[in-house]
Amino acid sequence: MKDLIIYGRASQKVIKTIPINTDDLTTNLMELLLDNGIPVASSCNGEGVCLKCILTANGEKILSCQIDIEDLFKEHDSVTVIFSYL
Repeated sequence: MKDLIIYGRASQKVIKTIPINTDDLTTNLMELLLDNGIPVASSCNGEGVCLKCILTANGEKILSCQIDIEDLFKEHDSVTVIFSYL
């Protein structure tokens, strides 16, 4: 089982842990986060142009609307996504 850990830099705590199942692998990160009640800043509806959904995952800045869960977990069983505003 893979886990997506949501960490808030502002609150300095783990906000939520989301277990990842095989159905989630083709979903992009933004959709998965929104489906799990995590607010993601965005004004372009996932087009990748507003750059508001930039998060830190695996130590790298990523656009949450442009990365699938499968790609995010390619080399990891657990991924921590850091939100600066949570």
